[in-house]
Amino acid sequence: MTIKVMRDNVVLSIDDRQKERYLDRGYSVIDTNGNVVEQSEPKTLASLKTAYVEQKQQIKSLNEEIASLKAKIESLTSAKPKKQAKQQEK
Repeated sequence: MTIKVMRDNVVLSIDDRQKERYLDRGYSVIDTNGNVVEQSEPKTLASLKTAYVEQKQQIKSLNEEIASLKAKIESLTSAKPKKQAKQQEK
């Protein structure tokens, strides 16, 4: 069975048994539409920088989501005792 791999503008059809070798060389496995199915590890400084920036943005986004969820939890836990106090007064 053959699969397609891509690096930069080069697309090759290779035997699926050679996939690991091409992944080690910096190629990515693509499907018939050209979408990346399996990404190789970054091999060049430019690709490492790109991966670093992407990871840094993802960390920032996740930290913002964590802060938002912590605020929600805080507001829900502070509202709960008020409801319990009102129920106990009745």
